[in-house]
Amino acid sequence: MTNNFSKTILDNLTTALVGLDSDLNIVYTNLAFEMLFDLSAKRALGISVQQLPLVEDRLMQLVKDVQSSGEPHTEWALELNLISGKRAIVDCSVTELEQEGKTQLIIELHQVDQHLKLANDEQRQEKVNSAKMLVRNLAHEIKNPLGGLRGAAQLLQREQTDPNLNEYTEIIVEEADRLSNLVNQLLGPNKPPEKRWINVHQVLERLVKLVTAEGLQKIDLVRDYDPSLPEVFVDHDQLFQACLNIVNNAIQAMGEKGTLTFRTRVCRNQVVASNTHALMVRLEISDTGSGIDPEIIDKIFLPMVTSRAQGTGLGLSISQALVDQQGGKIECKSRPGDTVFSILLPISSSQEGGDHAFQ
Repeated sequence: MTNNFSKTILDNLTTALVGLDSDLNIVYTNLAFEMLFDLSAKRALGISVQQLPLVEDRLMQLVKDVQSSGEPHTEWALELNLISGKRAIVDCSVTELEQEGKTQLIIELHQVDQHLKLANDEQRQEKVNSAKMLVRNLAHEIKNPLGGLRGAAQLLQREQTDPNLNEYTEIIVEEADRLSNLVNQLLGPNKPPEKRWINVHQVLERLVKLVTAEGLQKIDLVRDYDPSLPEVFVDHDQLFQACLNIVNNAIQAMGEKGTLTFRTRVCRNQVVASNTHALMVRLEISDTGSGIDPEIIDKIFLPMVTSRAQGTGLGLSISQALVDQQGGKIECKSRPGDTVFSILLPISSSQEGGDHAFQ
């Protein structure tokens, strides 16, 4: 019981832990290590830490210093190359332990850039929420005069006797309807989500069929699914619409040809609206288009922000609102040839659990 309890505690720490034997072979990793380096314990256990392509020279020197001196050492703001090609900044501590006459080393890796990212994300979300509230208030103020304008045009159409003037009143009505529709989009989703347990791959396969039906032969579709994903408790149609808006942007960014990739994974210890979720589903939509202008990358989820001349700037704002209603969050990283939108969804809901929970 005690050993199982201790293992549960270590596995759920946000600090990545690696245990090494006297030959520097890996004998233990926790879940935070797997998430940080995108490397499963099954692949890591039993191999030398020096065989891992993620190990920096400075980290290895730190391990050898502790091994020779027996004294714990700490390195602040150590930059690591990860297997995924990304980089992480960590505070690293190496400690020597004696257990049953055997010498072991414990490496602790505390990711500091993640905390900076969370702080930046919170500040960015506050700005987005303030801007959206301003836009919604403005939309409400616009909606009432639009209704009066449309009604007056219809009355004028019934009262006037010259049929040649109908064309002008019809234009007023049509434009009032178009603006009303735009205002409704600015106001965001107008109904609560109808949540049920679904497999996110059903949503992605529906997108695949839609893209295929549009006859985009020069766009390659790549599926990179994790078949072991559990179900999530969301509104299927709202999640589909959120993804569709992203896919439409991706297709427009790629133009005549490119690669559109759908990827799913489980991620751990993610923060959404100040709540930490032990397990979430990550749904990624990536494209090989021209990328998003760095000047607007931090504003793309704001209403009316777009780099396209004919764009309304509402698609991504609506996607974020729809994902928010599922209790998730949406992120974006972009550079020329590689734009990735990530939708994170809680695996369990506050209302239901049980058989649907990820084991």
